[in-house]
Amino acid sequence: MKKVVLILLTAITVISCGDDDRVNQPDILGTYKLVHFETSNAVDLNNDGISTTDLISESGCYNNSSLTLQSGNNAILRMQSIDVEYISTDDAGENYDALVECLDAEEEAATYTFANGIINLAVGDLNIEFSRSGNRIFCSQTGDDEFGVVYLIYERQ
Repeated sequence: MKKVVLILLTAITVISCGDDDRVNQPDILGTYKLVHFETSNAVDLNNDGISTTDLISESGCYNNSSLTLQSGNNAILRMQSIDVEYISTDDAGENYDALVECLDAEEEAATYTFANGIINLAVGDLNIEFSRSGNRIFCSQTGDDEFGVVYLIYERQ
């Protein structure tokens, strides 16, 4: 009888500790929608004569971009991209308008780890470090010469 009680107490303790660990660890699983895409270099992609760093409003794109964090450290990244062509608006070639094409979101399988409030996402050869605050995750990455540093904010849906 003592063995049964000892085994039962050990089992309850192990189960209890496992449950406490899950309660204390924040739930990060779910789908996060891209709500803010900012660049360090201002651009005028909508040809209104005003350059801004808000790439979503400038391009009209990226509204179908998301990141889904699944159990088992698997993730799905859906990121739209844009194709920008600059067309000369004068004979001297000094003024240009941007012609923006929103490309479909490509779905890529990814993996992630989560520790100390940081999500490390691995997509192919690319590693992205996201910080987490409430229902939002955010990151910054070095972009190209035109856009500079890119800042992304995703909000949990």
